[in-house]
Amino acid sequence: MSMRIVPATAPSASTSHSITYESTAHPLNAVHDALRHGVSKSSASVQQGTTHALQARLEQWAETQEKLKLGMQRSNFGLGLPLRVMMEKKIVMEDNHFPSLTASQLPLGGSTNIALEILNGTDEQLEVQDIMGTPALGSGIAPAAGIDIHAAMERKHRM
Repeated sequence: MSMRIVPATAPSASTSHSITYESTAHPLNAVHDALRHGVSKSSASVQQGTTHALQARLEQWAETQEKLKLGMQRSNFGLGLPLRVMMEKKIVMEDNHFPSLTASQLPLGGSTNIALEILNGTDEQLEVQDIMGTPALGSGIAPAAGIDIHAAMERKHRM
């Protein structure tokens, strides 16, 4: 049970952007030896795939807040409430009530899964995705493309 409000920093975030010359340093004066190892590029010495500490925290923000909320519910109401909330979210994510409705057909972009927004508490938030639109159903289909209702029902009922 985590009561962390802010996501933890990545373990390598503080050292990931430091440039090291230990492997190419001259043994006497400890400076990069350009004659033996060539001109050094700082971009090559930074580890690939590293992120800034703030970026790592922002990417984990929603997950940390969700864990905090579930932990507080567990400490106040017992194990039943967090389990029920997670079960309801799982059921709502699996069942799409309007398979042929795209985000562009709803007012202000809207959402095809309003029940999930209510359970997450984001139903009253207005974000860029609500106005500009996002790929429908998370399948990479553009909002203007639409889905055949018969194909959607066959996919839903695994026919």
